[in-house]
Amino acid sequence: MLNAVYGSVKLMIKKPLALLPLFVVAVMAALSSVLFSLTFLDMVLEIVSYGTITHKDIVSAVMFFTKMQAGNIATILGVFIATLWLTVFFGIYYCRYVKTSSHKGSVKNALQFAFKSLSNSIAFLIAVLIFAFVCMLFGWVLILMPMPWPWLYIATLAVYLLLVFVIMLKLFLFALPALSYENMNAKKALQASWGFAEKHFWQAILLAIIVVFFAFAIGALQASALLNINDTLIVVIVMSIFNAIILGFSLGALTLYYSKHTS
Repeated sequence: MLNAVYGSVKLMIKKPLALLPLFVVAVMAALSSVLFSLTFLDMVLEIVSYGTITHKDIVSAVMFFTKMQAGNIATILGVFIATLWLTVFFGIYYCRYVKTSSHKGSVKNALQFAFKSLSNSIAFLIAVLIFAFVCMLFGWVLILMPMPWPWLYIATLAVYLLLVFVIMLKLFLFALPALSYENMNAKKALQASWGFAEKHFWQAILLAIIVVFFAFAIGALQASALLNINDTLIVVIVMSIFNAIILGFSLGALTLYYSKHTS
């Protein structure tokens, strides 16, 4: 596991230009984050103001502004889905690159492989969206379900969130590394990720913790770098650089660990 972590860092230092496609994803993510923040803040303020002036409850205010802001909401969702797809698409590229980094022309071949796997990236995105929708639907049902005691309500939600975390970890943690293999589709990749994570469950959790810890550490450095910067363009560029590093490290470590234990 430590070899996978070290190998991922070493690969980023050795060939930083391979992170360039991930930087494009990070720029898109940063822009969509700014768009979401500004639009969402405006919507919240409008909902609160509307509820205060008309004396309507928060649910009625939210429903009213959902109808009024349908165009903006659709735009945000569209940008979010496009960003998520780009993350999957270039995620497949980078996993393939890591897997074949010792070969000549690995970056070019990895990009060609990603385009060849275009249908797989779309199918994988659909699977992610369906999973998210089902989880939110069941979560909403649990929230609305009447409970006799508050502690039972909290315990039920905690168990549900834990269950969602375990299923999500098994389904998706190693799915992109699995998609970097030949003759692999989205369904097979999800099955491979599930089987691999089930076989190496505690190691997978430990690796996920290491990845999250690295992401928080880089995030702290990013926050320090942006502390006295007010220019939006510079903020987006700096955020994108740090986020590309986080994404590259995460995918690299997962791919190296997966490749080592499946070869």
